[in-house]
Amino acid sequence: GKDPHSAELVSVSVVEYRCEPDGQEEKTVHTWLVDAGCPIPEAAARIHGITTADVRRDGRPIAEALTEISAFLALKWTADTPLCAFNAPYDLTVLDQALRRHLGSRLKLSGPVIDPQSLEFGMAPSPRGGDRLRIPSLAGSCATYRVAPPQKGFHDASQDALAAARLACAMARHEQLIGISLDDLQHRQRRWKGRLEARFRHPRALVEEAWPLEYANCRSGVHSLSAGP
Repeated sequence: GKDPHSAELVSVSVVEYRCEPDGQEEKTVHTWLVDAGCPIPEAAARIHGITTADVRRDGRPIAEALTEISAFLALKWTADTPLCAFNAPYDLTVLDQALRRHLGSRLKLSGPVIDPQSLEFGMAPSPRGGDRLRIPSLAGSCATYRVAPPQKGFHDASQDALAAARLACAMARHEQLIGISLDDLQHRQRRWKGRLEARFRHPRALVEEAWPLEYANCRSGVHSLSAGP
């Protein structure tokens, strides 16, 4: 779904990722196929390739999957190990709202967040009066920073997560980000996200206050070009 406050989970992937200066990668992929107990709309299935029959047959019950996912994130996502996701407020809000609906809990924001979409928007020149606002897409950002994009075809959670991690590492070498601490980066992304949403007439102060979650009345589907879950 386009609204992260009502969308249900279909698949979740967490990639433990490390990239060395010489380009060598270490990665471990963890993926959950989730049965949220409701039918998957055909329009959504055409995007991610997962049908209601697939999750009924192979998916984990959502309460069971959420328990595992939240415990895994609490273990791996720490003050020194940031969580990276492209358009992170969408993904984190979907997960937070699913936890509220199915387990009566909230997502524990246990470490820094890196959102390459906010980073690219913040580092790009501000549009002039008549210029069209360009919302960064995952594939477009990968092309800009010469990073291997997700494989062509359906939106796959593990492919999108891996591409976002590679993109964050590439962007970290940009002159505007060299030497920036994780704490400072959180403040910058918060401001950049607020500036982006303000262009769609959303209250900037409330958007920044909610970050890294999505402002409750912000209809992200109006402009979001990335939908992981």
